[in-house]
Amino acid sequence: MFQLIGVFPLVFQRTKKGYQLGILTGLEKNYVLHPVTKQFLLPYAPAVLRCYPFAALKTDQGERVLSVVSSEEGFALDRGKPVLDDSGALTEVGQALMQLLHQLNACFERDRLMTGKLEEHGLFRPLEVKDLAVDSTSDSLKACLKGYYLLSEQSLNALSAEAMLDLRASGVFSFFYGHLFSLAKMDRFLMLKEASRQLREASVSKKEELDAFFKDGDDVFKFE
Repeated sequence: MFQLIGVFPLVFQRTKKGYQLGILTGLEKNYVLHPVTKQFLLPYAPAVLRCYPFAALKTDQGERVLSVVSSEEGFALDRGKPVLDDSGALTEVGQALMQLLHQLNACFERDRLMTGKLEEHGLFRPLEVKDLAVDSTSDSLKACLKGYYLLSEQSLNALSAEAMLDLRASGVFSFFYGHLFSLAKMDRFLMLKEASRQLREASVSKKEELDAFFKDGDDVFKFE
């Protein structure tokens, strides 16, 4: 989470299992991909993307095993470094991947506990158009925001002393304020939208030309 705070606003999506943390990169698809090279346009790719199409799924015995979405277009048996050797055991690459997946699952579990505590105290509120750095009240925009939530500082300040102590004991405050701090980056996805538009118009494909589309000093859109 803390690696993402300074990049894009963090929001929450309501799912059947509770609230899921994510980043708001735009209101349309594929803004984070270069239109020609398909290069990822952000300096930090979340682990869930770096691991895909792999996952560590639990067996009926509770053991996690390496799994893959073999139908994924980007997956190929004859490309890249093998994660399994000829005997079916994890290679060094496979072991490193499995370790990353274990860390990712641990993060998911931590986020689940944190969001569960925040939900318990009624601290979520719907993401609204007024929260965005846009001048629009269109129904289509409102529809895009359905199911997404922010944390409410107003609701936090209205809690009882007992509830505040409970939140403090849970360690959720850094999570809460990290989210609020990230909202200062709400205009970033508009910058990305404009950059994506310019890239599409110019059909730029050379790596060294990409930085020319972004302002100097903005390390979010740099290609090291």
